[in-house]
Amino acid sequence: MKMKVALFAFFLLLCAQPASACWFVSPTGNDANAGTSSVAPFASLERARTAMRFGVTVCTNVMQGTYVRSAPLVLTSADNGETWIAYASDPVRTAILDGLCLIPGIFQISGGSNITIDGLVMRNVEYYGVAIHGGTASVNVSFPFNQTVGIASGNTVQNSEFYDISAPAFGGNSDFFTSGGVSAEGNVPTTAIRSNYVHDANANGLIVWNDAQLNDNISNSVVQNNVVLKTGGSVSDAGGVYVNDYLATSTNILIDHNYIVDYQGITVALGHGIYMDQALSNTTVTNNVIRERTIGADSTSALFNDCGINNTISNNLIDLGTSGAVSIMGWLKFATGTCTAMTGTTFNKNIIVMAFTGNQHTVMFSNGFSYQFGGSIPNFPTISNNMYFNYAGGQARTDGNGASDGSPVTGSNPLLADNYRLCTASGAPVAGCTVASQALSAPLNFTQLAGGWGPPSFSIPAGY
Repeated sequence: MKMKVALFAFFLLLCAQPASACWFVSPTGNDANAGTSSVAPFASLERARTAMRFGVTVCTNVMQGTYVRSAPLVLTSADNGETWIAYASDPVRTAILDGLCLIPGIFQISGGSNITIDGLVMRNVEYYGVAIHGGTASVNVSFPFNQTVGIASGNTVQNSEFYDISAPAFGGNSDFFTSGGVSAEGNVPTTAIRSNYVHDANANGLIVWNDAQLNDNISNSVVQNNVVLKTGGSVSDAGGVYVNDYLATSTNILIDHNYIVDYQGITVALGHGIYMDQALSNTTVTNNVIRERTIGADSTSALFNDCGINNTISNNLIDLGTSGAVSIMGWLKFATGTCTAMTGTTFNKNIIVMAFTGNQHTVMFSNGFSYQFGGSIPNFPTISNNMYFNYAGGQARTDGNGASDGSPVTGSNPLLADNYRLCTASGAPVAGCTVASQALSAPLNFTQLAGGWGPPSFSIPAGY
């Protein structure tokens, strides 16, 4: 009899598939509702997850309002192909998932693939808005990364907002090092983190990483068009965008067109705008804006590359700010752990501006240099054809303690206008320009940044 009742309930669920493309959930809904329309939504994300698991419709409209979460929502291979999306008829980013600073995060994708999270707001969490883990258990951090699950491939987090991520250090654990608005770890190829807004995070902004476990893979992952503001608030050695690959075997990784400002808090050190850690290789870093305004301790850099091969860093706009303490880039070879010959890396055709008087006083591996090198580096990167300009008349150094820019472009104002666009003689795309920026010509041939960072209808806050 119990089996018949269960089967009957299951077939009722199948018959109640929504007429539209998605199920509906709302804080004012009821889990006893059909969940098939905006006037009869479910109340809980868990109820919507069940509907998607046992039905043919694998999309849920998350309607506006605040969802107070007492635990993360766990998505597994049973949830492959699901989409969790803000309801299009509501104002943008008004579906708010609140952890009340009591839970690790909001979504945990553990061995799930081709899952999309789109247009939601996640706030007041300890470590992450969305955690994605695939493959062998990590040995250095706790749940959800310390369990062995299947591959987690093709997952997308986009158009969402993450903020107030506290990254506490409990009992000496290292979870705070892997904290971020989105934290994707392990065997997670083709992860896409696009057009999100991350701010007020005490550790990293966005992070894709692995822990050198069997079959860890971040190939074909993309971190693109995100706005990352005020990260590294209380954790040293963090990145606005942090990516590593301990195995140095992943390929075709893209860090593109992100807007990263203030990546080091006033009480910490070793903050980096884009942190390419632990043998990250075969990565293209391009079209990003990186700026640090609220530096605390020294030993910070716009970019940092630890080991790795075949990394291409070009067409980025780097603003070192007014402190004189921010290095352009640091390179390191750890004495232990996975490392490589460090061949094939180039840093060229970037624009570097600053606005301090007097001498530069960077501190990392050596004092004063723009490019900082540490450890026994077997091969230095090729640095060439970058433009340097100091608006305040202070130093604009092009040298490093291991390698320097072989053909720097100095002395010319790059003519930056609104949103870091460059002036053209015709006045387009920046109104009022009468002279074209030299950066648009050889040897840089800099490509205008497209703007439009972050989620749809998003405007970068005043002052950033």
